[in-house]
Amino acid sequence: MYRCLIWGMGNTFLNNINIIKYYESCAQIKVAGVTANDLLYSSIFGYDCVHCKCLDYTKYDIVIVAVSEKKYLQVYKSIKERGFSQDVIIPIKVLKIYNFNFTDYLKIKKAHISIFANNCWGGTLYHYLGLRFDSPMINMFFEDNDFLKFLEPPKKYIDSSLILDGMKYNEDIQINYPVFMCEDIKIYFNHYDDVKSAINTWEKRKHRINWDNIFVMMFTENKSVAKRFLETKYAKKICFVPFKIDNKYSYTINYKENIVLEKEEFYAIVNGSAAGRYTCFDVLKLILEGEIQKTAFFADSEA
Repeated sequence: MYRCLIWGMGNTFLNNINIIKYYESCAQIKVAGVTANDLLYSSIFGYDCVHCKCLDYTKYDIVIVAVSEKKYLQVYKSIKERGFSQDVIIPIKVLKIYNFNFTDYLKIKKAHISIFANNCWGGTLYHYLGLRFDSPMINMFFEDNDFLKFLEPPKKYIDSSLILDGMKYNEDIQINYPVFMCEDIKIYFNHYDDVKSAINTWEKRKHRINWDNIFVMMFTENKSVAKRFLETKYAKKICFVPFKIDNKYSYTINYKENIVLEKEEFYAIVNGSAAGRYTCFDVLKLILEGEIQKTAFFADSEA
């Protein structure tokens, strides 16, 4: 059982009090205090209030941050400045993840996993799990064959420079974005409207790569591409496909047979699986163990 400090006692805390009580009832956590900027209240919902200036971080195993997404980054930095490790700071939103448990989540936090993905799936999953972007493959995409080249071997490309090849137009968000050559492959930074920003962000994040803990994701509608990906020698990987394939590292999404999904693009469904839009597999187990649980693909009722 983890000794827990809840950071924040505003609306986000109030709106999530039942889920906090649930994890207490499961004996996963014990709330040892709730932060307050003043001590107008000595307790709230039976929990002791602790003044932010009087914290002893050694008394707590984890900190659950109960503030809005807009305020999260600012509060996160403040908590780190008070002596808490980033590995024990947990955004309250992740408590709603399907089959969430604190032990697996904290293992993932401390493992600093680097996700290599051929589209935005990795960045979407990092955001969904409340993790730092420990990979440069965020807000960009590769074409299938170039991604397969990148994976064998990736260090060759990571150590190379990006050379601007031209600009393309992203109709979804209406921006012109840069396309770079990296050795003999192209990388499309389709969420950047500035060349310098794209390069600087790539350079910053590539130095965070944990080469001892790589997870590789690919989606493709091409059977031969899928076969080549599944032959790559990565211990943890997954390939999303819209057809049946017998491999423990693959996951089939029969979206054309699902009345909720049939009008969506395949890539959008794949990205939605990383954002909690669809309950189809245990994302914590996938990231930890590298194999996906074979279950039905359920569309979220709110999607």
